[in-house]
Amino acid sequence: MRYTALYWNRIAAQVAAGQQLSLVDTARVFGILNVSMADAAVACWDSKYRYQFWRPVTAIQLAGADGVLGGGDPTWTPFLGATPAHPEYPSGHSTVSGSAARVLETFFGTGVSFDVTSETSPGEVRQYHAFADALSDIHDARVFGGIHFRTACRRGSLLGAQVADWVMDHAMGDHKDR
Repeated sequence: MRYTALYWNRIAAQVAAGQQLSLVDTARVFGILNVSMADAAVACWDSKYRYQFWRPVTAIQLAGADGVLGGGDPTWTPFLGATPAHPEYPSGHSTVSGSAARVLETFFGTGVSFDVTSETSPGEVRQYHAFADALSDIHDARVFGGIHFRTACRRGSLLGAQVADWVMDHAMGDHKDR
């Protein structure tokens, strides 16, 4: 989750500037966005250690070791290389991003275009036409990279959205006009 909050803050800044939000409205978006992402991270880590679910590398390498499943592949490694040394479920990136996407959709709507410049692939710029499109790419990256199952991504995003809804309903004043 190293860059997750940074990316979503950059997206929020880009969209807020494009929609010419006032300083007060921009501060409100950033306050709710960052509280939501922080609370989503807490909910995610609580869930990771409550469920203690194995990662794909463990499942694939040990498949069949109990005599129930077919043979595993003890040499399999994830495309992304090193597997994080904590439980798989839910996906942290997806949980925090689910929270961020919900906040930004609430404030700006669903059909908002924005660009994201990669921190790890210099010069690579991704263009999106909805926050949900970026969230879908995050899911795919975690699954195709071999470090998450799809369920961890989808449910992580749902958890993040629920946290964001709670924050928007209970934190930082009245949000009845959202």
